[in-house]
Amino acid sequence: GQGHPPRAQVGRTLDVLFTRPGTRPGQALGSSPYMQSVHVEGAAERIGTLAQATIVGATATSLSGRLADAARAPADVQVLEAGA
Repeated sequence: GQGHPPRAQVGRTLDVLFTRPGTRPGQALGSSPYMQSVHVEGAAERIGTLAQATIVGATATSLSGRLADAARAPADVQVLEAGA
């Protein structure tokens, strides 16, 4: 069977190579390190680049995610500053 089932990727942050526009405005389609399709909203400007995406959903054949650098909460930033 497949060593990296899509549902096992939910909650993980993966490097995604964005290659083309998705089906919805602002969406981009890319590939995970495991060659799974990843749809990410608001990533249209990342096409042609590698960016980290946090996987938030999965179907049998593809993943959906959000840009990791767009998902950081202010609390995370405060923790980083406190530890510096």
